[in-house]
Amino acid sequence: HQPFHIFNIGISHNSSGVDYREAVYLNEEACSKFLKSLLDNNAQISEAAVLSTCNRFELFGVWAGELPQQETFMTLLAEAHPGDICSLDTLRGNCFVYSNESAIHHLFSVCASLDSVVVGETQITGQFKKAISLAKESSTIGTVLDRLAQDALACSKKIRRNTPIGEKTVSISHAAIDLAGRVFGELPSRKILIIGAGEMARLA
Repeated sequence: HQPFHIFNIGISHNSSGVDYREAVYLNEEACSKFLKSLLDNNAQISEAAVLSTCNRFELFGVWAGELPQQETFMTLLAEAHPGDICSLDTLRGNCFVYSNESAIHHLFSVCASLDSVVVGETQITGQFKKAISLAKESSTIGTVLDRLAQDALACSKKIRRNTPIGEKTVSISHAAIDLAGRVFGELPSRKILIIGAGEMARLA
């Protein structure tokens, strides 16, 4: 059997600012096209999945053969984001690359909301499930990533069941409303303007 490696290249709130994260966001249709193109144009990649949210763009995959230099993985993002957005110079200051144990550890942490802006927020687990479903629909996921994903989801459930992280509903919107309540008192008596029409605004 040919050796293989798990890899992850990502851009998140831990590595870049909000402007850059917004620039690299892709919707589901674009993610599906990227995944199919990735496997068609890179013989070493046998499986891949993309997690694209307002706070992160991450590519998880299975690399066949010897593990290359980190910059080889950085060039993969250029296939999804042509132009200067994902040039090597830009990526060096805005992304991270993990492989094998560290990539798996990161995948579990993301799925369990341990790597979120607000630790314990519940949206990320659903977004992770959608990312895996999209990879299945795009026929870019196999036994390795599927098994990892199922184990990560099981780990996330175990963490919520056995630790205080799941004792209350937590989200970025929830944290903002909670802070506003502490600053301004009873919010029902206040006039509030919410800027934005996305998921976070609806939750707020």
